[in-house]
Amino acid sequence: MTEPATLPESAPAPMPTVARAGHAYGIVGLLIAAGLCLGLAHRALGLPLFAWLGIALLAAGLGRSTTTSGTLTGLLLGGIADLWVAHPWQLGSAQLYSGGSGRITALIVLGFTTAHVLPKWLPVVLAWKVGRRWPTYLWLPLAWATGEWLRDRLTHLSYNDWLFTQWQVTPVLRAVGHVGWTPALLLCLTAACAAGDAGMRRSWRIALAPAAVAALLLLLPPLPKAPSDLLASIGAVHMTGFFYPPQGAPPGIRLLIWPEQANYQRPWLAEGPGHGKKIEAPFPPAGVAHLYGLITRQPTGRQNSAMLVAPDGTVMASRAKVRLFPLLERPLLGLSLPGAFPLVAGQAPATLSAPVGAVVSLLCLEGLERDYIEVEARSGASLIALCANERVLGHSRLAMTQFAAVAAVLAADTGLPFVRSSLYGTAAIVDADGTLLAESEPETDGVLTVAGDVIRHRNDPQ
Repeated sequence: MTEPATLPESAPAPMPTVARAGHAYGIVGLLIAAGLCLGLAHRALGLPLFAWLGIALLAAGLGRSTTTSGTLTGLLLGGIADLWVAHPWQLGSAQLYSGGSGRITALIVLGFTTAHVLPKWLPVVLAWKVGRRWPTYLWLPLAWATGEWLRDRLTHLSYNDWLFTQWQVTPVLRAVGHVGWTPALLLCLTAACAAGDAGMRRSWRIALAPAAVAALLLLLPPLPKAPSDLLASIGAVHMTGFFYPPQGAPPGIRLLIWPEQANYQRPWLAEGPGHGKKIEAPFPPAGVAHLYGLITRQPTGRQNSAMLVAPDGTVMASRAKVRLFPLLERPLLGLSLPGAFPLVAGQAPATLSAPVGAVVSLLCLEGLERDYIEVEARSGASLIALCANERVLGHSRLAMTQFAAVAAVLAADTGLPFVRSSLYGTAAIVDADGTLLAESEPETDGVLTVAGDVIRHRNDPQ
């Protein structure tokens, strides 16, 4: 009688191997689901709980993961899902940047994905390798905040930041305004991670942490609002092109904020005081000053400038864009995109003295530069004004809403009202507490005020 065959002692048993494989696939699925939820939180801006759920799923997945390959795969796929579910309009932007070239579009998409995903998620991977024996709420919030900080420094494109999903959640906006951006972010992430850990460990004690954070957020006092007379004196121009600019300002407006590159004028003008320089006034003087975005020329090259213009067209002061977009406004590694528009970076402060007070004047993507805006806001400014040209957004309503969300959270962060004008996009007026007071209709030309939108022209929807 022969003995039954047995496996060598060194060989793993079949069932544990299958179980380990199933566990690894489950972790990958959990991390991908976390990325999908995070993306949906940006995509469905009325559903901010998806952002909390995404972090909770991420914490649960990382807390249970035991294999490096599964963790890396899940985080990579989850990071890609987060980015492209949240911002599908980036594909249209890439096509516009490339001039219609499929090959260049693919390279831009690859570059976007790499630049957004790797810096943001690499600190999470490193923190997991070091701290996975401890609860995720002890290390994941700091790793996430570090990843966002690193990504924002490398790309200057912060619209994917977690806090921007909370732009309609008043308690979170109050936390940002009262304790600051980073403490508020860490507080919220810690609560979400604790919820994930509590579910994974079935621990009611850990579940007390998110409950305590929720109670704390609900108890925060309201943020101060901007003076009503200041907001009533501001108008934001929105244009679908150069054919229907405003022909006047609504009653009571003292400062009209125009988009970036508001027309085809290219005056010779250096940064600083205007020294009596005049440009063609937008319309006959009516006691209204203008914050105007134009391309200016000087011996060293062209600059993208914001200038404060008196009612008669006299330039009172100007400053040029400091943060230039790589490949389009400045070369990167000697390379530029088709149709690139190389510019000379500005040196002057962004704050200009206007009739309504000191104004932080921003140009296009400078409106995403949180650290830059915070520094300028501390100069005694009373208003943040953005002159934007959003042609590359491809008329995406989702993108315009996401950029309004950026303005709302940054207003709460700085304690200043945020007014954005737009060429090819929508204008918005945000109160100092982050409340969106007014937003223009898409595909219209006019002047947005807190009292309403004075529309001069409406594009045919066909």
